[in-house]
Amino acid sequence: MGEAVYVDLGGQRSLVALLKSGKYATDGNFPLRIVPTHFKLLDMSRQLASLPGLQRKWELTANEFPTVVTFSDANNSANLRIVGPDQLEQAFGAGVRWREITIEMTTDLVTRGLKSQLPFLISERDALRRAYQNPFKFIPEYGAFVRE
Repeated sequence: MGEAVYVDLGGQRSLVALLKSGKYATDGNFPLRIVPTHFKLLDMSRQLASLPGLQRKWELTANEFPTVVTFSDANNSANLRIVGPDQLEQAFGAGVRWREITIEMTTDLVTRGLKSQLPFLISERDALRRAYQNPFKFIPEYGAFVRE
């Protein structure tokens, strides 16, 4: 369960850190891999019960970043485009660059609200759920934004 992270950059600019990684958001195991890697959990099936007690935050390295997208119209998934770590200034203007991407394990409830920020997740839900990954092209999939 969970949602991608929506980041409002101000001035009608925003981005979304997806629940997938890779050049074209094809690695859906990103969330399942990143936590065990940082907590050095060798056998997730045996150590699953320990997850609720794990609390810590860490900064991701550049090769651990999720796929990040931006858009000009939150009502239409067709205008989503991937923004690589080296493309922030090009996409958002001079001086915009990564400071850090941090993941934190908490006991807080899972946040909800991405659908209100990205209405296409409601209006295009069925089509996005039927979308197939393409290893050579970004194709938006519902599971990259919301895991229910």
